[in-house]
Parts: sequence; C-alpha cells; structure tokens
Amino acid sequence: MTGSATLRLVGPSAVDDLDPATAHHDSTRQLTRLFARCLFGYRAEPNLRNWQAIAPLPDLAVDIPSTYNTGMGARHVNNVVHLRPGVFWDTTPPRPVTAHDVVRGLKRLGNPAHRPASLPCFTSTIRGMAEFCAGYGGAFGSAEPTARDLADYQNSHDIPGVFALDDESLVIELTRPALDFAHIMALPCAAPAPVEYDAYVPGSSELQRHLRSNGPYRPVEFRPGERIRLGRNPCWDPETDPLRGRGVDVIEVVSERAAPAEIEARIRSGNADLAWDGAAADPSGTIDAEPGYALDPYLVFNLRSPNSGGAIREPGVRFAIACAIDKTALLDIHDEYSPGTAALVADGVMPPGGDTHQEPDPQATPGARGDAEKSRAALAANSRGAGLALRGIHSDEPLSEAIARSCAHDLAAAGIAVEWTALPNHDYLRLLGSPDQARAGRWDLALASRAPAWPGAGGRIFLQTLFETNDSPGTGNHGLYSEPAFDRLVDQALSAVAEPARAREHWQAAERRVLADIAVVPLLFRKPRSPQLHAARVRPDGVLPAAGYTLDLSLVRLA
Repeated sequence: MTGSATLRLVGPSAVDDLDPATAHHDSTRQLTRLFARCLFGYRAEPNLRNWQAIAPLPDLAVDIPSTYNTGMGARHVNNVVHLRPGVFWDTTPPRPVTAHDVVRGLKRLGNPAHRPASLPCFTSTIRGMAEFCAGYGGAFGSAEPTARDLADYQNSHDIPGVFALDDESLVIELTRPALDFAHIMALPCAAPAPVEYDAYVPGSSELQRHLRSNGPYRPVEFRPGERIRLGRNPCWDPETDPLRGRGVDVIEVVSERAAPAEIEARIRSGNADLAWDGAAADPSGTIDAEPGYALDPYLVFNLRSPNSGGAIREPGVRFAIACAIDKTALLDIHDEYSPGTAALVADGVMPPGGDTHQEPDPQATPGARGDAEKSRAALAANSRGAGLALRGIHSDEPLSEAIARSCAHDLAAAGIAVEWTALPNHDYLRLLGSPDQARAGRWDLALASRAPAWPGAGGRIFLQTLFETNDSPGTGNHGLYSEPAFDRLVDQALSAVAEPARAREHWQAAERRVLADIAVVPLLFRKPRSPQLHAARVRPDGVLPAAGYTLDLSLVRLA
C-alpha cells in the first residue's frame, strides 16, 4: 500500500531500464544513483551557484585523484583510487564493495549485447579500453552470447589500464591527460558491478529483476514500462555516503499516459507528489543558475538505410528535408507541451552557453520557417521528384508525437511522405541503438535528443558520442555516420587538453564537418527554467544539475 512515507512520482515516460551499464537518461539517472553509486558523483545544492553543485565529488572513492593527494602521477595519466570503507552490497550476508567490482563494472561496458551511448568517452580516455572493447565485440562472431559466455570473456581478459591493487585500491591509467576524467567516471554506466551480475546479460529483463544496491534505496518491485518501487536498503550506512540521504521509506514511480495539465492537477490535489521526467514544472519558481541546454529534439538520418533506393544516403535528399522543416512552428509546440522549459531554435549541434558554441554558417543552415520550394528544387536537382516515401520513428511521448506531426506536414508540402511510427520509449531506444536494424532499413528518420551528461560537457557529449565512428549495439551514433576527417578532429581536440583555444578550434571544425555532411538536422535547444512541481507536503532539499536539474530524491522529505 502507498502510505504517508511513500514519495509518489507520476509521468508519461516509461521506467524501463535500470541497469546502470545501459540506462543513461536524466530521468533514469535520478533513480539509479539511489542504488548504484560510482567512484565520484554530484551533491545536490540548494544554492546552484555554489561550485560544488557542478563539480564531481568523491562518492565510493575517498578522494578524487590529484597530484596533491598522491593519487595522480606527474604525467596526469596514472590515477590511484582508494575506496571508502564500510560500503556494502545488499546481499545475504552483506558483502563489501571492492575494487574488483569497479573493474567488473568497467568491463561490462564493452559487452557486445548492449553498450552505453557514452562508451566513446571511456575508449578514448582509459588505456587499453578501446582494444578490450574491440576484442570483446569480435569474440563471438555472429553468435548471440549467453550470460555465461560474457562472464567467461570478462573474467579471462583484462583492460590493460584498469587493475585492482587489492580489495580497496585500484589503478586507472589514461591514454592522455583528461580534465573530465572524474566526470566520466561519475556517469551511471561506470558504477561497480557485483559478481551476481555475471549471471545475466546486461540490460536484460532478468537482470532488472535481480538488481543489487549499495545506496540508500533498493528496487523492491519493478514492472518495466509501468512502475518501480524502491525501498530502504538495510545495508546502507549514512556515515559512508557523503552525497545522499534517505528522507522517505519508499519511492514509487508510476508511468501513465497523461498530459502535463492532468499531472499538474494530480500534484496540486495531493494525489501525487512529483512529476516524473519533468512532466510538470512549477511556474512560480525559477532555477537560479544557467543550466546547460540539451539538443532536444534533433532529426537524425539513417545513413545506412536501403529504403527507396538508398535515398536518405544522398546529401541532396537530406538537404531537402532540412530545408522543409519549420523550426519556429516546433517552438510553439514545445511551449504548449513543456511550459517549464525554455527553448531556442537549434542552429547547430553544440548548444549555446559553452565555450565551443559557434554561430552557424548562414549558407549551410536553412531558415527557421522552412522553405518547401527550396526543398522541392533540391529534390529535383538530385533526380528525386515528388512521391519520395520514408520511414520515421519517435518515442510515444506526447511532445514527440506532436513534433513528428509537424515535421510530417512540412515534408509533405515538399513532396516527401514520411510514415511515422510511435514506439514505447524502451523499444524506441533499443531500435535507435541497433546498427543491424539501421542497416535493415527499419527507419530512415528519427527524432532523438541528447542532454549534457555533466555541466559543460561540450564536445565529448554532443559531438564525440553522437558522431564518432561507432557501430556497436547501444551506440549513440544512431545514424552510423562515419567520416575519418571528423574522427581525426575529435582526437585532436581531446589531445589538446593543455591548449584550450586549440581544442576549441578542433571541436568547432568537427561540428562544421557534421553540419556540412547533413548527418542530422538540429531542431531545438531546450533547458529547464522552472523547478519540478511538487505537492504541498513535499520538502525538497536541492537539485542535481548533472541529472537535468531534477530533485535529489534521496533528500526529499514529507511533511
């Protein structure tokens, strides 16, 4: 039963994947941090202008490695991490979290069944990680490995730059200095994994039913796509957790297809406490900070689709699609469905606010209102007349459906017919991350989004993970864009860590390359401007910038 000590969240987004290695969206991160702690993390701060609100802090680790605490060598590539004692898994009997669990968690990222979209951040940073993942991915050929196969590979192969010194200490060696190393290791997918996870395929429904916790809460009921309940973890000790609290007995998230106005009414009437996944905001409040923008949504092209004679592979067709879309109309739709979020027409891939953002080339970016005539002319120049038929996919969330309808209208006016298919979020994300399904032509166009994984994430998140050559399952490069010149620019940007101006030049050149190739059509930049709406009995205590400025659920208390 739901009682007074139960925090109740409701929203239209489905709760469908809680494996830290494969779940990476802001809303899911709000939950996974309650039971899957990382070496480093973020602490909710009432004052968002406090530097600690955006800086990674020690979590399972005692310190963040540096030259000052002897955790980092003089070349800034050798990191020694010591684990905080007294942290346990909720096993029977309780078992300490060890350095071997951290190593296991990093090895799981390379599994060929389903990898995290942020994997390029690790393969380009940790010594030997790219080679380990390549070997892991090719070990089974076309066969579908079992959980035993995956565990046997992981337990018999090592990441050269990652090894445990003992149960409480490990070394992580980098290929080159990386100022964002702590941010990368704070990503949910870098969470340690208990030995029990060897019995399950990453991201599988079986694993979802057997999740283990080292945080203040643990999953006690999980119905993918419908509901999750987290109860108190008896093995958690607040003295060993500098980032979280435990203010309620139970946290319950229910997925319901409802409009923002309906969810707002339920919260104001006291029938729910919080909106799940930003479904309702409090217009009376403002977020006192400059939160990072998300590229949300953008239109991604399947550059491997064979449909309509491979039409979408032709730059002229992609240019015609980009010309046709009325982005200003999408702004109006956004304001109707997301009143607590600010939005701008997206003129590039890198959001404004960061030092890598640049003004677009007016010759390469179509007008925000769309131009059907220019679109038709581009099709004709490419020997494509009216009647071009394409397949589109998007999540079944109301805002995505409305944006898809608007894009379909614009493209139809230019003679391009798109049959859009709305999919439950879990199915949609799995389809987007499947290179095999892309090559089979399951889709030509897709509405996708990318949020900053940490404040100031910049090129790492919006360029490297979205466009670097990567055709492994779970890839964030949904359209399978592959351009050696782009990959070289990313590598040069990452290698110029000591020269920020030079690194910025490389990132900006990489963005211009993507836009010139029309790999995607940026549509909107979005950011929260109002805090989450909450019921009168809810007493929040700080938000998490690294999780989309959502409330820290571990600190919420009920009056």
